[in-house]
Amino acid sequence: MIPSDTPDWEMQVLVRVNVELSEDANQQYLNQGQNVLQFLYTYSARIDQWVITSISTVETEPDDTETSEGDETMAEGALPSTDQ
Repeated sequence: MIPSDTPDWEMQVLVRVNVELSEDANQQYLNQGQNVLQFLYTYSARIDQWVITSISTVETEPDDTETSEGDETMAEGALPSTDQ
């Protein structure tokens, strides 16, 4: 009898990346700007190996802290400077 091929561990990793695509890039899987990639891994002790079983993108909402290039942002808790 051969044991079933079930993973001993399963792990999900979310990675937030900022993407700059060229003009002719295929935007089917990645979008210009912020993207969240989801990696699913399984580990089998029988073969002592991690295997990536899935890579996908996750829909994201625009982040309120994102600003366009050249805009200034203030760190949380920082007081605005006053020129006196």
